[in-house]
Amino acid sequence: MPGDTAFAWIFDFTLKRITEISLADVPQMGDEGAWRIINFSGSGEMRRVHTPAWTDDTGLIAYGGFPGGSLVNIEQDGRPGSPFGPPAPGGDTIPYIARLSAYQGGAVFQSSRKLVARSYRNAGRIDIWDFSGREVATADVPDPFEPIFVYSTRRNEYRFLRTAAGNRRGYLDIEATEDFIFALFSGQADTPGEFASWGSTVHIFDWWGGFVGSFGLGEERAVDIAVDPEARTLWTSRFLPEPQVRVYSLEGVLPRPER
Repeated sequence: MPGDTAFAWIFDFTLKRITEISLADVPQMGDEGAWRIINFSGSGEMRRVHTPAWTDDTGLIAYGGFPGGSLVNIEQDGRPGSPFGPPAPGGDTIPYIARLSAYQGGAVFQSSRKLVARSYRNAGRIDIWDFSGREVATADVPDPFEPIFVYSTRRNEYRFLRTAAGNRRGYLDIEATEDFIFALFSGQADTPGEFASWGSTVHIFDWWGGFVGSFGLGEERAVDIAVDPEARTLWTSRFLPEPQVRVYSLEGVLPRPER
């Protein structure tokens, strides 16, 4: 159940609840019978790995927050290779930890074209790289903005404070298909009474960063999105004031991709 660490619910695509799973009964890593695809091993840096994706039948690539780059290849034994690709944005005058905090977010992969799109929760920005870490494009977002860093005289360095004046929430979640990138946008400041961590607009891009259009959720708010490209539907979820999953048709919203 969204927002609950004790149970998970499973639905079919008609939103009929099929069953409920008690997470306390699910084997944990290291337990006998635990399910796993790959056991990430090696350094503690692997705790920073997110969103692994297959590059081919045997290779994995993942996004992570590393001082040496934002991408890492995972070996077959689960060990990470050396980080590569662009580090967190922000410039060398900003401490790396502050940049990592400001530019946290999500990543999605397009394996056939070997591309990765990176969104940021505190910025109106989406970057697109290839699997070698080369920057391909910065998406043409409708509302571009960057995090604002605050100088701390006590620490004698710049810090990132989400609630500092001028800071806003950017892209809360990101999903992708073979042809399009979907990013849930907030644009709100973290102030009392504002739904800063909820979004009501989904921005759609192609894989070269071109802006395709916006899809509004009306009066609804969401924290997560998912896309079914075959049915051309968009799914959203939230957990407050009560758990909710909604589905929207994308017919007439998306252009038919050229193959």
